[in-house]
Amino acid sequence: MQELTVALLQPVYPTNVGYVARVMKNFGLQKLVLADPKADVKEAMKFASHGSQILEEATILSLKQLFRKYELIIGTTAIPAKRSSNLPRSVITPADLAEQSTQLTRDTCLLLGRDTTGLTRSELDQCDLIVQIPTGTDYETLNVSHALAIILYELSKAKQARTVKKASKIQRERLVDLATHLAKMARVQRHKINQLRAGFRKMLGRSFITEREAYLLMGLLRKSASALERLGR
Repeated sequence: MQELTVALLQPVYPTNVGYVARVMKNFGLQKLVLADPKADVKEAMKFASHGSQILEEATILSLKQLFRKYELIIGTTAIPAKRSSNLPRSVITPADLAEQSTQLTRDTCLLLGRDTTGLTRSELDQCDLIVQIPTGTDYETLNVSHALAIILYELSKAKQARTVKKASKIQRERLVDLATHLAKMARVQRHKINQLRAGFRKMLGRSFITEREAYLLMGLLRKSASALERLGR
């Protein structure tokens, strides 16, 4: 994710430029492109906080140069297509993008539209992917820095999920067996045992339990069973 380039098209307001740099710093990104900027970059420094270095090292390009330089351009829009035939505005959500994030390379650029009018239809047509953030309201236009924060959060969340080792099916089944054994020792009614097994298995599946958590829970179930055995003697 750190290799991702963020581009701002013709930004007008220094506040937005500064806040974009600040959000990038939050998520560990360094590469910022200002495409035909209208804003005063020095003024934007006031709003960048710890992201000021990102602004200092930002690359200035024309939009034409930007499209030539990057292999994959991810555009953004607040207005999704109302008809399936409107391909330039056929969109995915940030969560959808996060699912495909392993395909992103250092030649990928996330293009944020103008902080006044966004990207035009023809500009969207040149993008390889279009991301739109559904707000669930009639007013779906977000500030560019807010939109960037949401997109980067989803990408960051997906990255963190991939670094955590999930419990294997064998480990989950071992937990189900231990829980069943404990239930039998606690004299749970026989007809409820199968319900317990099925319910516990589904709960483990929904929770995406990690390997570490599985081992902790196994230890707890084993000690609980041992305690019940001692009480029964």
